[in-house]
Amino acid sequence: MKKITLHTKLAALLIGIALIPLAVTTYVIHAKFKRTLEAQAIAFGHQLGATAAAQITSFVRSELDVLDYVGLLYHPQISSGTGITGAVLESVLFKSQNFVDISVTDKNGRQLTRKNRLLTVMPQDLRSITDSVPFLAVRQQGIYLGPAYNREGKPFFDLGRKIVDLDGDFAGGVFAQVDAKVMPLLLGEVSKIAGPGGRVYIVNDKGLIVAHPDLSYMLAERDLSNLPLIRNIARNSSEAMTAEIYINEMGHEVLGSVHPMTIELFGDSRELTRINWFVVTEQPVETVFREAERVKWSVLLIALIVAIVAGATAYFLAERLTAEDNALRGENAHIASD
Repeated sequence: MKKITLHTKLAALLIGIALIPLAVTTYVIHAKFKRTLEAQAIAFGHQLGATAAAQITSFVRSELDVLDYVGLLYHPQISSGTGITGAVLESVLFKSQNFVDISVTDKNGRQLTRKNRLLTVMPQDLRSITDSVPFLAVRQQGIYLGPAYNREGKPFFDLGRKIVDLDGDFAGGVFAQVDAKVMPLLLGEVSKIAGPGGRVYIVNDKGLIVAHPDLSYMLAERDLSNLPLIRNIARNSSEAMTAEIYINEMGHEVLGSVHPMTIELFGDSRELTRINWFVVTEQPVETVFREAERVKWSVLLIALIVAIVAGATAYFLAERLTAEDNALRGENAHIASD
């Protein structure tokens, strides 16, 4: 078996003494730095979510205000045959840039009047929507916000608001089909703030896309419920704000965060209504931890330099010790020969 030389022993000793403390310190600092960066990214994601939620809520709120205006003008005791309600709807419809269809129902869900931007609605076209999801939601909760859907290559969502009579009792609802083309534009602007590869979008509590900077997601009515973060929303929609790292549907590793949306409703009292929409912010993990990776590679470079210096120092010391040892051996041999 080959004997380990003094050079090798000294080199291993000095390199170990130099690198072990450096490696331990680097690992601890790198782990803490990554946790700090992750916490900052999560906070940033929630800020972006709050920004997107505020912008989308403002848009939805403005549309709800129009429906509230119609509800205030409507009086259940006025016959729809007078044409007053129809005239109001027609005025609202063509002054608004986003309404495509708007209708008013009585408390039993029977349509009293309806106006469409493209179609002429005849009296025989009016129907009962008493068992529909929008009407039931409006009767129970006072508001309805439906999922986005595709119609003739354009994104829409349905909106509903309750009507109350003079006694404050439920008297019917105002329902509208809203052109959602504004929402991807708003989310696109916020997504730019998230940086390259980042995106901000909205899903409902079932994981269906409500709004997305990529219009094709809305037109395809994409279901993202298979993503871990979205799956958590579906399981527990009462969770205020969550965040985790996962692989998204495009195969990218991202840090995602969820921000719930609320809408203020104004009536006889101020209400803060939780809706089933959630803003999801995704940031590429590579971007989030980029600074930590730079620090890691910088430390590895330093470690390499330290190893080279330690090795060179060990070699120099070994040479001197070997020379002194050889000299001592020579003197001993000379004395022994005498």
